[in-house]
Amino acid sequence: MSDHFDRDLEALLRGNHDRLEPPTELWDSVRRRARRRRQGKAVVAISAAIVVIAGAIPAVIAVRGHSSNQPLNVAGSSKQTSPITEPTLKRGQSLLTSPKTLNRLSPQTISFVSQTEGWVSGATRVTGGTINGGFGHTADGGAGWAAVPASPPPQGAVRFATSVVGFSFGPQYQVTRDGGKTWATLPTPGNIVDLETMKGRVWALVQSCEQCREPRLFTATLDAPTLQRVSAVPPIGSHDSALTLSGGSVVVTGGEDLWVSTDGTTWREGINPCGPGPQSFSAWSPTDLAAECTPVRGVGSLFESNDGGLRWSDVANLPDLTAATATLSAGTWDHLIITTGIGAPYVSFDHGQDWQRAATGNGPVTFAAYISTTHIVGIRDGRHPAFLSSVDAGRHWTATPFAR
Repeated sequence: MSDHFDRDLEALLRGNHDRLEPPTELWDSVRRRARRRRQGKAVVAISAAIVVIAGAIPAVIAVRGHSSNQPLNVAGSSKQTSPITEPTLKRGQSLLTSPKTLNRLSPQTISFVSQTEGWVSGATRVTGGTINGGFGHTADGGAGWAAVPASPPPQGAVRFATSVVGFSFGPQYQVTRDGGKTWATLPTPGNIVDLETMKGRVWALVQSCEQCREPRLFTATLDAPTLQRVSAVPPIGSHDSALTLSGGSVVVTGGEDLWVSTDGTTWREGINPCGPGPQSFSAWSPTDLAAECTPVRGVGSLFESNDGGLRWSDVANLPDLTAATATLSAGTWDHLIITTGIGAPYVSFDHGQDWQRAATGNGPVTFAAYISTTHIVGIRDGRHPAFLSSVDAGRHWTATPFAR
C-alpha cells in the first residue's frame, strides 16, 4: 500500500467523526506466571491433554490476496454473534424483507475487497426479536454506509470475493453476482460453519447438519460454486473449526486437528498447538502463522509457525484478560490484535510481549483485522454499533455508526 494512498484514506476517515484517543495505560509487561518459557526453547508440540471463530457461527479472520484477480480480501465474523430470536411481525412484514436502513443493525460480519469497498451483514432488531437480512455497503473505506435493498437478503455470514461476486453461508448457501443486490440459493451439503475465498476459489467447512459434529472440507470455484468434497482432508474437530487463507496457502483447523496445503491440491497434517482448547489462527504470509491458545484456566499463550503449521514455537503469553480471546489477526509477527467479544481489543507491536488496550468507545468489539500493517478495520456491537478503523496500526481509532 502506498504512502500516498494511506494519507488519502486517513484524510477520508477523519471526516466529521469523533476521534477516539487511546488510553494512557499501557501493558508494561505480560504476566508470566503460567508456563514460563525456557530461553532455548524453539519448538513446541502439544498432544491432546490439555472458539475464532466457530461455535454456532464461525468467525475466522482472513487477510489475504495480492493475486491478479483479487488484490485484497479481508473478511471475518464475530465469534459472539447476536442470536436470531423469534420476532413479533407487523402485518405484511416478511422475514425475507431487506431492511431499508441500518438503524437497527447488529453487525456480525464485514468483508472488504479493497481499501475502500466493503460490506457489512448481521441481524436486524425488530419488535420482539431479531431477524436476518441486515446488509450494507461502503465505497469510501467505511466513512459512510448505506443499506443494500437486497432481494432476497443474505441469510447468513457474508464473504465477498470480488466487487460483484459474494457468498452468504450458514444453514443456507447463497451467491450474488451483482454486488449483493440479488442472491440465488445454491445446493449445500449441510450447515456451512466457515467459508473463505481466494484466487477464484471457494473453500468451506461443512457439517452435515447444524447439530452434527466433525465438519468436512469442501471447495468450488467462483464460476462453478457448487461445493465438492476434498477427500484428502478427513473430518476435523468441531471445536473452533476454521479456515485460514494467505497467498495461496489453505490451513484447516478445529479441535486437535490442523491440515495445510500450499497449492490447494496436496495436503499435509500439521500440529495444532492448542490441542482441544479454545483457539484462533491468523496468517501474514503463505508459511507464517500465529495461533492464540486459551486454556480453561491460566494465562493464554501465543504460538508462531514459519512452516505452515508443521512446527510451532511458544513465544509469549496473552494479556491477563477477563474473557477468552474471540479473534486474532496478524499484520506481521510484530503487529497483532486480539478481541474478546466483551470490550475493547488489545494491540501488540512487539511479538505479543506487551499489549495496549485500544480506545474504541462503548460496546464490545467482536471483530478486527489488518488490511495492512497500519490499516485495521473492525466492528463494534452493543448499544452503539459502529464500524471501527485505525490508520496508525491501532494507536488511534475512528468509530463510524452504520446508521445515518
